[in-house]
Amino acid sequence: MCGIAGIAGLDSNVSREHVVRMCDAMVRRGPDASGIFASHSVALGHRRLKVLELSDAGRQPMTDPSGRFTLVFNGEIYNYRTLRGLLESHGHVFSGASDTEVLLASFVQFGEDCLSRIEGMFAFAVHDAQDQSLFLARDPLGMKPLYYADSSGRFIFASETRALLASGLVSKEIDPVGIGQTVMMGAPIDGKTPLQQVKFLGAGETLRIKAGKVIRSKYRRTGASTQSTAPSQDELNEITRSVIDEHLASDVPLAFLLSGGVDSTALLALARQASDRELRAFTLGFAESHLDESDVARETARQLNVAHTVVTVSANDLCSHVDAYLSAMDLPILDVFNVYSICRIVREVGFVVLLSGQGGDEAFCGYDSFHSLPKIWRLLQGLQYLPPFVRTRLGGVLSPSGNRFGRAAKLASIVSGSRGWTDSYLQFRAIFPAKVFAEALQPDVVGTVAAQLRPYLEKFDRELKSLTDTARVSDLETRIYMHDTLLRASDVNSMAHSIELRLPFVDRRIVEYVGRFPAGMRMSPSIPKPLLSGQVSEQLLKSIVARRKSGFHLPVGRMLVGPMRESFREMLHSDVAFPPHIFRVKALQKLFAGLEHQPDHLANSHAMWCLYILGHWMQRLSN
Repeated sequence: MCGIAGIAGLDSNVSREHVVRMCDAMVRRGPDASGIFASHSVALGHRRLKVLELSDAGRQPMTDPSGRFTLVFNGEIYNYRTLRGLLESHGHVFSGASDTEVLLASFVQFGEDCLSRIEGMFAFAVHDAQDQSLFLARDPLGMKPLYYADSSGRFIFASETRALLASGLVSKEIDPVGIGQTVMMGAPIDGKTPLQQVKFLGAGETLRIKAGKVIRSKYRRTGASTQSTAPSQDELNEITRSVIDEHLASDVPLAFLLSGGVDSTALLALARQASDRELRAFTLGFAESHLDESDVARETARQLNVAHTVVTVSANDLCSHVDAYLSAMDLPILDVFNVYSICRIVREVGFVVLLSGQGGDEAFCGYDSFHSLPKIWRLLQGLQYLPPFVRTRLGGVLSPSGNRFGRAAKLASIVSGSRGWTDSYLQFRAIFPAKVFAEALQPDVVGTVAAQLRPYLEKFDRELKSLTDTARVSDLETRIYMHDTLLRASDVNSMAHSIELRLPFVDRRIVEYVGRFPAGMRMSPSIPKPLLSGQVSEQLLKSIVARRKSGFHLPVGRMLVGPMRESFREMLHSDVAFPPHIFRVKALQKLFAGLEHQPDHLANSHAMWCLYILGHWMQRLSN
């Protein structure tokens, strides 16, 4: 796990020092070592967090023995041992035991086709000295980030946007559409960022830069499978155990995140089955009892004979770390800082790798959206022949007079004007329902956001057309909410403390195989996530079933109207935090006043927390 950076299209005004500055902005991603490669046409930089092959044999940038290819790589290749054996049969000789060397040899041997052979989380760049090209790729599910900008004929890329800005070659000019999407969804989507020049390479995408041309393409789309052969629980169990076993490879201390939920419980149980090594788990406990799941986690750890530590924090503890947490955030993304908090503590006691159950809800149908959205889509089918004014009036009837952020408000927006599956999903997932969003931002920004989203919605709907409703929800949750919000937040929050966070349930092999099961096997009225729950012991399964899914929520509403109240009020009066050409500031102030009356309302507090995160980022950007 590391940070990568580079510039292609160098000229007399650009030197390796630009890339040095980019790497210096990402020290926390790789505190153990750094390196720079520079030629007349490209400069590549790397910050290293040592996880596999702790010697200099794993140092980057890494050049193959012929001197033709040079690689910088962020992530882990989980099947590197198997690939190494294959490459040795082709005559490759290895000087160390790193997955980096295996990835480079795979590219030398197979070229871009190596992407069909590697399994893992990755973002990498390879420079070809022969044709002076640069090739970049990102893993099929987008676990590792890769941002880029095309500025004055130079192509600049990095693991974080702060590194791009540190180069001094990328503008800080904001993109109102990226800002608008952040307000609407909690994070930008469709490859956008809040910065005008900066784009986000999508999951399963590549970029090739050659002779001044940039070609972006899709090499893999991970989602529901159309294979005709019937899947089996036994084969899924075998795949899952194999994937988890690969995720346990580490030359540094490794631990698990354990909550009281199905995903982390199943992950730890399956790891216990896969390995006889001593396992360690950490749980974030809360002094506020209604948030605390530590008793359930303690019982799970006891049953599995796993060494377990509960780290208990209070809302006041969290408030004392808010500024550091927000300063570590590379881009404004709606997130409650549980991952940041537990990673900070786990790193302090010496652990470098953490395994998390994130991704289980998307693949194994754990969200409420798997039940609610198909019903909404059937409702829309029945309403599609009604005149627009009738649907608008019906939406008005459904719209609540009290809380404007809740489920009823979103349903009213969908009934009034949804354009299809993807549009209704976005409105279902929206932090700001359409009506409130239109009031909070300037009309031209609202219109531009909608206009730029239209082709994205239409393309997504075409891709979903042949899928079942369950597969559609899974696809949308995986490719939008998980990709654009959860994975971005998890990466930056773990890397803020130089922690490598591994997510076995986001592995392509599991996601694609689970996608082959029919809805009746993926969901059950009595057992949560039956395809996953069915892989644990009967005793653990009983405790999982007995515990209703609650999700993870911190009391951010009370924090915003309590100890953080004055800083939020000042922010809402700042043209830097909320530029008046983008926002209707008086409307934002009115929304905050509403939070003061309902600080415990989840949807309302999340919307205001999203504004606070965005305002803080905008102020930092201006410094």
